[in-house]
Amino acid sequence: MNNNTLTLSKAITRDGKPVIDLTLRERSAGELRGIKLFDLIQGDTGALIDLLPRISTPALTKQEALGLSLRDSMLALNLVATMITGEAADDAEGKPSP
Repeated sequence: MNNNTLTLSKAITRDGKPVIDLTLRERSAGELRGIKLFDLIQGDTGALIDLLPRISTPALTKQEALGLSLRDSMLALNLVATMITGEAADDAEGKPSP
């Protein structure tokens, strides 16, 4: 399984079939248009809801992104923040800030 893959605790049903895994790909500048990186890093769920349909495979609809469980939303937010900073939260513990 890819490091950027999220296993959902609550599956999304699409065309009668469950979607359990979402892969979030590295985003391009165009996919971030209208989204403030600061908002993503600060944990703004509105920014996450706008971004997920642009970078998820299978591509979520905005309605599906809004329907994610709190746990899945927070895991997705953590994964996006890790992709932005390039450092996992576990890796950063105990290290002084530059």
